[in-house]
Formats: sequence, structure tokens, C-alpha cells
Amino acid sequence: MNQSKLIAGIIFACLLTLKLHGQENQLNIGIETGPGITLLHGNEILRHPDLMPRLGYAAGVAAQYNFKYFFSIKTGLYYELKGEKIKSQYTDVNGTQLGTVYSHLNFNYLIIPVLAKVSFGKRTKFFIQGGPYVGFLFREGEEEDAWGNYPKTIYILTSEFKLEDVGLSVGAGVEIPINERFGITIEERNNIGLLNIAGHPVYHNGTIQTFSANFLLGVIYKLGFRAKAAK
Repeated sequence: MNQSKLIAGIIFACLLTLKLHGQENQLNIGIETGPGITLLHGNEILRHPDLMPRLGYAAGVAAQYNFKYFFSIKTGLYYELKGEKIKSQYTDVNGTQLGTVYSHLNFNYLIIPVLAKVSFGKRTKFFIQGGPYVGFLFREGEEEDAWGNYPKTIYILTSEFKLEDVGLSVGAGVEIPINERFGITIEERNNIGLLNIAGHPVYHNGTIQTFSANFLLGVIYKLGFRAKAAK
């Protein structure tokens, strides 16, 4: 009996906390941007040590609908650079190695996520969120650094890949108020591609899938304040 009362008391305290920490505004809009680490995976070739993660970034606009307590739905439109870095050796006509040259695979995507978000806290709020995203590839190119007497070269390879990607977006972060209307967000968000984006068969029936881990800084503006309940 005492144990049952303790459990009931804990549940009641949690519910009371959620009520006290209810969300006073209905809608947030904002901008988010930041650097990230991105790579490709899905087949044996992509596991070669000369293929490695590269720096990417993401930037976009976001909208968030807040339910009365701790739950929100968030979406947006983001530009995201994904891809990979390739290390190669260049040689003279006799095969003697002269140095190293790097190439970057640049996948330029528009990303639309739909995220379920749970927040904890009264003023400064910690949050976790997750949900699906759809990506649209509008340009893919391989950018080879200048080496020897050869200038920097860019090869456009968009037609070699599928134009759509679908994946899972998960993240966690903190929302810090500036005043009643404005706040900033700091978030780490992973976008995990689930589709094979290769436009042609891959070595040993493999796939090509995307992954990115982005570190986002955002500014939000709060709209649609609810009437505060009388105490």
C-alpha cells in the first residue's frame, strides 16, 4: 500500500510539474544554421580509409506549433551540404608519387523534416526531438583541389544519383529565452538517410546512403500567446 501511494505521488508530482511548465505561446518561427560532419556509407568502397567524413553545414527557416504543455510539432525548409572527402595520390609519368590531392563530394539538398518535440524546464528548456525528413537533391558535384600545374576542377554529377532521399532526423538541445518574444536555440541534430541514393548499381549490391551530424544555432520569435490562467 505504501509503495502504491509513493508511485501515485510521483505520478501526480510529474503531472503537476508539466502543468506548471506549460508553454505560453502557440507558435514559434525562426532561423537555424551551423556546421556539421557528413559522410556516405552503405558499401565496401565507402569504407576505404582514403574516403573520410568532411565538413558540411545546414541553414534554414523553421516553424513550431506548441501544444499546451511540453509537446510540439516542428517543421522547416533547410539547405544542407552533405558528402564525403576523398584522398588521392598523384604521380609523374614514371609512377613516382609526387603528393596528395583531396576531392570533395558535394551533395546539395533541400531538406523538409517533420519533428515531434518534447521540452523540459520552465524558462530555459531542454528538448529532444525526432521524426522523418524528405530531401531533394538539386546539385551534386565532385570538387578536386588544385595540384601540380592543374587548377581546381569541378565535375557536375547530379544525373548519377536519385533526386529524392528519405531519412530519420533526431536531435537534442536547449532553448534559452532572451525576452518574452525572442530566444536562442542550440542543438545537435543527426540526419540519417534511409534510401539508396545511387542512380546505378553499386559494387557488390551495395548502397549509397547519407549521414550528417549538424550543430545548429537558432533564433526564434514567439507568436500567439495564450491567456494566462488565474492563480
